[in-house]
Amino acid sequence: MANLEASHVIVGPIDVNCYIIGDPKSNKALVIDPGGDPDIIISVLKEKKFELESIYLTHAHFDHVLGIAGLKKEYNPKIYLHEADFELYKMLPLQVKFFGFSGRFSSNDTLLPDPDVFLKEGDRVILNGEEVATVYHTPGHSPGSVCYLFEKINKMYTGDTLFRNSVGRTDLWQGSYDEIRKSVRGKLFNFDDKIDVYPGHGPSSNIGYEKTHNFSV
Repeated sequence: MANLEASHVIVGPIDVNCYIIGDPKSNKALVIDPGGDPDIIISVLKEKKFELESIYLTHAHFDHVLGIAGLKKEYNPKIYLHEADFELYKMLPLQVKFFGFSGRFSSNDTLLPDPDVFLKEGDRVILNGEEVATVYHTPGHSPGSVCYLFEKINKMYTGDTLFRNSVGRTDLWQGSYDEIRKSVRGKLFNFDDKIDVYPGHGPSSNIGYEKTHNFSV
């Protein structure tokens, strides 16, 4: 499945990069981090004639999950999350209130269905029955943060673990600077320099650039 089509939209109250990975041959797709505005995500899926079969979360902070309810209602996709972020996932109403956004969302937006599958290090991402990416557990921003490496298209989706010239904050629930440093320098920087990096916020980058320019960890 080398002909994957990758696109993204910026959604939600904190401008999250939501990524849509589709297989034009089967018209199946997965979404990474639907952080809000499910109607926008649905419109892209329909424009490309993709049927959404799964949602893969990089972590469970509120700004990365607020579109789940709308997508679940429209397509009933399976939800994938690392188990270490399950408690955080269940705290969505509290997270929204903590950040001052509670007035913008209905209870339906914050009533999340339980994940269907708990991810772990080394699991494979599945699209239309085929393995398309590998899961890497990269704690620090949150206990269950993960990155997804799509080897055939040379793209890594890093959530809020690794940004261009920066890394995710570690002062939120169970965040850890030591852990994110190990995740970035001890794991992500071991990958090939040419791998493109697509973070949860802001512009894209690549591993080689971050190795030489990112002094956050």
